[in-house]
Amino acid sequence: MSGVNLPGTRIRKGSVDAIARFLEEQGTQLPQKVREHVEEVARQGGTPLVVAENSSALGVIHLKDIVKGGLKDRLARLRAMGIRTIMITGDNRSPPPSSLAKQVSTISSPKPSPKTRWTSSSENRPRASSWP
Repeated sequence: MSGVNLPGTRIRKGSVDAIARFLEEQGTQLPQKVREHVEEVARQGGTPLVVAENSSALGVIHLKDIVKGGLKDRLARLRAMGIRTIMITGDNRSPPPSSLAKQVSTISSPKPSPKTRWTSSSENRPRASSWP
């Protein structure tokens, strides 16, 4: 969660869980309507962020991954060369596989611990890798 404190105003942006805790500290609860918007963003494969001001939820931001032009073709060429490609995700618990993974025909993992186990396994160690 991040935000800014101004005279008489506290603005926060973060995950639904973080903002729900923030609002509880202010003596209020996250409205059901906001939770419904968060679930809809997640179902669409986006990452939902909630914005709050003082003790009120203001709304939900829908972050969406964008596939760069030509990526699907480049990954297909790599697979044709025998290079196995994967995408490891973790921002959004729902729905695996992510909509981005569907677009580029890769594999997604919804939580960090499976990613760690998978990448630690000697049989899954890549011959070459790229990390942003």
